[in-house]
Amino acid sequence: MPDLLGKSVAMRSLIIRTALSSAIAAAIFATLCAVPALLPSLASGAAPSELQPAMVELCKAAVPTYLPALGAVVAASAFIASFVRGSKAYGPATLLLGALSLAYVLAAFHLGSITIEVPLDALRALIQPIVVSSANLAVTIDWHLLMAICSLPPSLTIVKGLYLTLTDFRSQRSRAAPPA
Repeated sequence: MPDLLGKSVAMRSLIIRTALSSAIAAAIFATLCAVPALLPSLASGAAPSELQPAMVELCKAAVPTYLPALGAVVAASAFIASFVRGSKAYGPATLLLGALSLAYVLAAFHLGSITIEVPLDALRALIQPIVVSSANLAVTIDWHLLMAICSLPPSLTIVKGLYLTLTDFRSQRSRAAPPA
């Protein structure tokens, strides 16, 4: 039997654990990495042809450049946390997953408010009889409340990881693995 962090695990259980962890990580990767990376092209495809360049610029301004990479790191930590479930490493892995998820939420919401500069071309496309030759329009979105609500699950995951880590630190035996 293979050894997983000090626990003997049946080969069948190890294969199932790997497959399930990979499926979870793939779903998280698609949601947190691929969607933000493809958002400008998706938005430009849905917009009318005269608004497509403006939509691409707005989406690029709304999505931080590092967000897809952070999503990939969250997916990798979700794989690790799912894979080591039932061992003493599950607490620290859950703590790491919660912290990275919280960082992702804060980054996605731009720490609660975002200001997007609307290009003059987009203004002209929206308002046809525009007379102004140079204008700047900045749109500020305040979503502190939504960010706080979306921060609750990662915060609770951090608390769970701390609890499991402290419980396992006090205990000398490994936790029982859930049935796979």
